[in-house]
Amino acid sequence: MKKRTLLFGVIAIVAAVLLITPYFFGQKAQENMENLISQVNNAPGYEMTLVEYDRGWFTSRSIVKYGFDQKTLDVLEEAEKADPTDEVFMELLKKGATFKITQAHGPVTLQNGINFALLTAEGQLELADSDFLNEIYASNKIDSLVDMQAQVSYAGELEANFTSPKVIYDDPLTPNKNDIKFGGMNVSLKMNSASENLQIQGTIPQFILDTNIEDSLISLQMSNISFENEGTKLTENIWTGKGNLTFGKYILEFPGPNGRAVMENLNISYDLAEQDPETLSAAFVIAMDKFNIPNFGSLSDLKTDVLFTNLDIQATSDYIKDVQAASSQMPSVGSPAEAQKMQTDIMAQAIAKSAGRFLARSPRMDINVIQFGLNDGFVKGTGFAKIDGEGLTNIEQLEDQAELQKRLAVDTTIHFDQKLAENLMSMTVKDQMAKGGVDVSQLTPEEIQQAVTMQTSLFLTTFRSQGWVEKIASQQYKAQLQYGEDGMILNGKPFALPQQ
Repeated sequence: MKKRTLLFGVIAIVAAVLLITPYFFGQKAQENMENLISQVNNAPGYEMTLVEYDRGWFTSRSIVKYGFDQKTLDVLEEAEKADPTDEVFMELLKKGATFKITQAHGPVTLQNGINFALLTAEGQLELADSDFLNEIYASNKIDSLVDMQAQVSYAGELEANFTSPKVIYDDPLTPNKNDIKFGGMNVSLKMNSASENLQIQGTIPQFILDTNIEDSLISLQMSNISFENEGTKLTENIWTGKGNLTFGKYILEFPGPNGRAVMENLNISYDLAEQDPETLSAAFVIAMDKFNIPNFGSLSDLKTDVLFTNLDIQATSDYIKDVQAASSQMPSVGSPAEAQKMQTDIMAQAIAKSAGRFLARSPRMDINVIQFGLNDGFVKGTGFAKIDGEGLTNIEQLEDQAELQKRLAVDTTIHFDQKLAENLMSMTVKDQMAKGGVDVSQLTPEEIQQAVTMQTSLFLTTFRSQGWVEKIASQQYKAQLQYGEDGMILNGKPFALPQQ
């Protein structure tokens, strides 16, 4: 009897917990939503609004609108006036994105199965009042362009997944001229309870846009797009971490006999790390297998690997704050040109304000490699640049050439072969022939190559005699530039600097 009573007591306690705690978890969910909106609205340029929040005992429903703030919209609208074809896009930006979200309160939820969590949520991008979007929804028989599923653990960790369906759109007014094929999207996100650690990754299998510009059909095709980022909050506006963006293939087609540009396997990556409590390092790598450019040639094995070190954390943070503060206070202006000028002035003022402290940390840039092939030619460069910032109190000190030579050190070396020079010279020769009235199409490849070889040899001989390049082997050349206390040195010989 006692065991049965104890069992009933435990069941009653568990039932009470399951019935009562969802109410308090619902309060916490609303607080989290309001805090998120506040954080977004603190970022200049964006605006998030909680249109509606209906908190129940076990579930809550909300409507959230997200988009650009009014000042940003005013600037974009001025730019749209210069190009009326962006009118539909501008109307969508004004409306913003509206999400309908349903949250289930823990400790146990039944959204998409049984979940032991603080809360789970589902959301959809609401159908906007737009003929363009209405046509996409109807023709593809979909209810939403973006679906969201999320879960917050008892420890406050957030996991979310955003998906978009495949979409095909054929403009009924201009068939085959304004068409879109979107292969869908999948984005996943994880964030810890303190909102100080973030992981995000996503994929877009395909995106194709066929559009008509001034009665010319332009086709843009991108495939196998992916991105991955992880970051840890270091200061209020600086996150350290790694990330990369990959395009499997990019094709641009346009009218003309050579109207097709193809890029394959482009990868852009970064690594921002804390060197010590006061400085950062930032590494950037861009790599690409191939890029065929009409009327230019084929680039291959392109790689840029650059490392920045000794970047002052406080100076970097102050610079970001100054730019954000100035941007948020920037009034609406009368034209895109005026907006651009004001933005440039803001950047210049922010740089001038923090540059002294930034340079005093003695920043350094190392070019580990910059290389690419052009048709059958190749070029490769390495180098570094650094500032001795000890005792530097004002950036204006560097306007004195003697002071600049004392503090700035540069050393860069470029290696290239004759084939690269010939490939570059080929374009110049053809252009010169056309301007001289020569019909290049009537010349044989051998005749063109003979002219290119002769001009390239003359060019390299002239540059060697002037000390600009050195021949280091058969059809191999080098150029080295150094700058420092001894002035400018070109290939081991002093090079006179222009006098101010």
